[in-house]
Amino acid sequence: MNRFLSMAISAMPSLLSLQDRTQFSPTYGCFDREHWQYRKTDVPYASVQGAVYALSILYKKKFASNVYYGNKRIKEWIIAGLLFLEKIQKKDGSFDEYYPNEHSYIGTSLTIYPCSESFNLLFDEIEPEQRARIGKVLRKAADYLSKNHEPKVINQEAMACLAIACVNEKFPCYKDVLNKKLSLILRAQNHEGWFPEYEGCDVGYLSYTIDFLSELYAKTGNSQIPNAIDRAVEFISYFLHPNGSAGGEYTARDTEYLVPSGFAARSTHLSLAILKFIEESRDLVGLDCLDNRYLPLYVHQYLKTGMLKGKKAVAKLPFQMESFEKYFPGAGIYVRKGANYYLIVGTKKGGVYRYYSGEKVISDCGYLVNGKKVLCSSYFDDTRSISVEKDSITVNGLFYRIKPITPSVFKHIILRLISIGLFSKVLREMLKYVLITKKRLVKISFCRVFYFKAGIKVEDSITSENEIRLYRVGKFSFRYIPSAKFFTAQELKMPDAKFIGANRSFRISTTIGP
Repeated sequence: MNRFLSMAISAMPSLLSLQDRTQFSPTYGCFDREHWQYRKTDVPYASVQGAVYALSILYKKKFASNVYYGNKRIKEWIIAGLLFLEKIQKKDGSFDEYYPNEHSYIGTSLTIYPCSESFNLLFDEIEPEQRARIGKVLRKAADYLSKNHEPKVINQEAMACLAIACVNEKFPCYKDVLNKKLSLILRAQNHEGWFPEYEGCDVGYLSYTIDFLSELYAKTGNSQIPNAIDRAVEFISYFLHPNGSAGGEYTARDTEYLVPSGFAARSTHLSLAILKFIEESRDLVGLDCLDNRYLPLYVHQYLKTGMLKGKKAVAKLPFQMESFEKYFPGAGIYVRKGANYYLIVGTKKGGVYRYYSGEKVISDCGYLVNGKKVLCSSYFDDTRSISVEKDSITVNGLFYRIKPITPSVFKHIILRLISIGLFSKVLREMLKYVLITKKRLVKISFCRVFYFKAGIKVEDSITSENEIRLYRVGKFSFRYIPSAKFFTAQELKMPDAKFIGANRSFRISTTIGP
């Protein structure tokens, strides 16, 4: 058994423990243990119902060590999970994810794609009355997704398109909607190969989009999809690191995982090389790192990959190649491969960088000011002054005010009061702006310069009108990104924040390379 199947099978006891399997319980079939068992939440996560897809694959597909194949109880729990959707679906066909009356576009997409796949797999084994009830839920959700869209976050739009395509298999009336959404997705791809995620590119979310596009190609046969996937695969290959990790704070959304199934499905030389990298890595965010919120979303990806895997990889990844340098100005990322090192610089994130050489790992997320207000230099900004020359990179910018939003009883009461009725959509957009895209710049300037003549040298200068307490931070992420901040082993080699001093101006020089 390959590693993907092994990890998925190992995760099944945890996955099944998330479900309410008590037949006469009012929450029978619910996969949100925080809701049905601990009673900590009043709104169950809808998307975790997607766990039924992994169960359906195991129920239908026979392979070694699959003790769930053909098991009657597994079938009952799958149907219970699908029927539970009836209880939590909104009148307009949407689902809530985090709070009441959210009518979440991504929550609906995350729910309906895997649940529709599960429904399609077990279609002939579901009783007609239950089949009609589940089918009604899926059609209402597909109608909701058809009427809405998310142009700023393409992985969400790709998932919505895939969800509709899955519903369309049993209820074929969404061809025009599919074509329209697919056209929007393909047009959104940057010429460098990535798809927009709010303000820029992201490694983890891009791997998700690759998976969705691979599934959409299998279902629609659209001739433009393979080229789009191959461009995305080539782009993402530059952000796989020599130590087996991937992604990080140099991208717009900081994620450090790779969804494997899209690479297995595409099956080109390069995608298979990435798949081999994922299988052999012990430093990626995998199933063993995930919490109760994300485990149900990923197990079926590993099962699909394990059953698709077969061909051997022959291509080299960029970090395995000869020396080169490459700059992606749209993404704002510079990559440099030396004789014995690999460097990635996030220019639009204020010059944050990752450096890998043998066992050495350096993560530098710039500077932080800790006082009455917490300020940092590492935020995504499309308007920075950036210069990339033959022997140097220069990044100028201002510091950014961090204002974490912590939960409280009062805030939760207010959230529920203003989430009623017409205010729901306005609230949703407001939260996205406050948590993800809002910028609070302050008058503390910094300049970071990389020099590449004799080794790699980093020169930093920071200037403030008033005295500040300055820290240098190794690994730092403050934005609200649900699928970021999972543990990776390389963090054990990264230092804590280092106090630089208290002053109004600083000049700091660091040699990081050979």
